[in-house]
Amino acid sequence: SLSRLISVWVGIILSSAAFAGDFVIGAGPTDFDDIDVFIVDLEYHSDPVWQFAGADISIAGALTGSDNGDFFIGAGVSAVRPLANDWFVEASFMPGYYDNADVETDLGNDLEFRTLVGIGRQLSNGIGVSLAISHKSNASLGSSNPGVNALTLRLRF
Repeated sequence: SLSRLISVWVGIILSSAAFAGDFVIGAGPTDFDDIDVFIVDLEYHSDPVWQFAGADISIAGALTGSDNGDFFIGAGVSAVRPLANDWFVEASFMPGYYDNADVETDLGNDLEFRTLVGIGRQLSNGIGVSLAISHKSNASLGSSNPGVNALTLRLRF
């Protein structure tokens, strides 16, 4: 169930507090024309393992759950590039498993790809705040590929 997955994910995050990296919590609506579905993202981003074009590239994992019972769990790469005056841009790509509890949000396949892009600002207390747009799609691997979009307000610790 979703509550079990979330508790396992939170347990992993809390038990890995000794690890360096970032934890990200985000929340917001999906599909801008139907704002009755609300999602919560929980993510972990490792310390940077590469640098490319001024961006820090990390290994990342995400768990997304919605108020209608759908969930996504995936892993992939994340990039954060600092800008002037403590601003930053962020992006990620994570393939993963999607389970739709609600027939109305059937995305056509269990394998979905989540892409995300956002802009944010690093605060003086070590917390970053960003606004991101994400998209989940099965890249036409499934019987249908409606995709789903989300707009999330995110906190990076």
